[in-house]
Amino acid sequence: MNAARPVRREHCRALASCAPAALDQVRATVVSHRNFDPAEAKLTVSIACTDYLQAVVVKPLVVELRMRAPGVRVALRNLDVPQLDAQMARGDVDLALMTPQAASPSLRTRHLFNERYVLIGRRKHPRLREGITVEEFAEMGPGNCFLGRRWFCDASGQRFG
Repeated sequence: MNAARPVRREHCRALASCAPAALDQVRATVVSHRNFDPAEAKLTVSIACTDYLQAVVVKPLVVELRMRAPGVRVALRNLDVPQLDAQMARGDVDLALMTPQAASPSLRTRHLFNERYVLIGRRKHPRLREGITVEEFAEMGPGNCFLGRRWFCDASGQRFG
């Protein structure tokens, strides 16, 4: 006979006595949020993400929330992937926007969108050609960057665009 079996049974009995109250609390929470009205809501949602996602995703969200849910505030946090589980457990972060590969398996995830990146460079750049790989682009080093809204530069620092 397995000595651990009676301990497991006792543990199951203890959990079983708590289960009805826990389920009642879950039901009450779901029912209380059934009539959620964004226009009347007063709450703060904490979102962790990169500065890029703040500009591309969160900024338009905040603009829309101001119109539809003026009492909903968004607190932005820098995405700290190694600390994300603990931040969420403490309630410091409610939502994280990130690449799925970086997400901890312990967190629930949902795919939001796909992105397509394009390479933009000056005409007749000596190292840019059709079919350049990510690795080849990375080997070009720093200086191949977008600077502001109106112009770009290549590795030599020459502005174009």
